[in-house]
Amino acid sequence: MLFRTSSLDIRMATPDDPLDDASWSTCEKWPRDVCGSDALSLLGDASMEVPVACTCIDRRDGIGSGETLLHLYPPVRVLARCLSLPPYSDDPWNHCCPTDFIHCPTHNVPRAVTPPLRRYDNFTFRRVGEAVDLFRQLFEGLEFLHRNYITHRDCTARHIAMHAECPWPQYYFTLSPASRVYEPYEEPLVFPRVCGDPTVPEFQAGPLSPHNPFQTDVYCLGNLVRRDFLEVFSNLDFMSDLVSEMVQADPSRRPPMDEVIDEFEAAVAGLSVKMLRRPLRRRRSRLVDFILRARF
Repeated sequence: MLFRTSSLDIRMATPDDPLDDASWSTCEKWPRDVCGSDALSLLGDASMEVPVACTCIDRRDGIGSGETLLHLYPPVRVLARCLSLPPYSDDPWNHCCPTDFIHCPTHNVPRAVTPPLRRYDNFTFRRVGEAVDLFRQLFEGLEFLHRNYITHRDCTARHIAMHAECPWPQYYFTLSPASRVYEPYEEPLVFPRVCGDPTVPEFQAGPLSPHNPFQTDVYCLGNLVRRDFLEVFSNLDFMSDLVSEMVQADPSRRPPMDEVIDEFEAAVAGLSVKMLRRPLRRRRSRLVDFILRARF
């Protein structure tokens, strides 16, 4: 099967739910007498016309409608639903996008209902504290996934969103089509896949070179912080040492996410309120530096 169930009780997310029962029964190939936990063995069957949906973000203005249809693999739909239910939804470090599915009488697939979303990089970061808050929420969110033996496999900007109407910044991971759950005793090895970050060092060895996806997640998130923040703003250098560890070329030398959290808290512990309130300073381009040196 494509989906493992050891770490997550996905029976909560199967068609026992009255909201989903009608939508599952409308699929032409889905057996009408199979539901609930009996349906688990069918979730990995690619030939099944399973109704799956997940939220996506409007590319035009960066804001999602909250009810968007997008076909994904069946395990991703089940995983998104499961992480939106207790006890996982009660974990304060769960920063996965809350997702519910309701049946639409005019479609054979359910609608994914989420909070209104916008791209995280559609938000203008103005102060150091705003960037620190983003880093903390993303690190906590990935640590939560890894603690539950879940790999995201595409921790890039296209799978990070923020609540479009919340009065304070609230960031979410949206699951990728390749997200999966592992057995606690299973050796996590996968083959490279196309994702939003083509710079992953282990991908350079070729498509038939297996790698540890947990270590790849650490690299992708560290590279996002480096590319979108450290290389853009000059007063976030307190993150440099941690990010350098996260993006090491040797995957085995990257720290696991629980160590990333500890090092992050140590790095920001010494920041004063005054420092957190300071505006982010953009780095000057090399051309500007050249002109200033030539002029003065």
